[in-house]
Amino acid sequence: MRETSRFLIVRAVLVFEHGAAADVIQLIPLALAVITASVVVHAISATPLMNWYRRPTSGKQ
Repeated sequence: MRETSRFLIVRAVLVFEHGAAADVIQLIPLALAVITASVVVHAISATPLMNWYRRPTSGKQ
């Protein structure tokens, strides 16, 4: 998901630099949606995954 958001941001900057502001305006909501989704998924999954990773295994030290 990071690659997608990076691609969209880079694409938006390149298009903006070349004067096609209308294309940039169309990409902004999509880029923000991808970034927001990435943050939400990370926030939901990070704690349970870290708890699972840190859990003690039976018989191993």
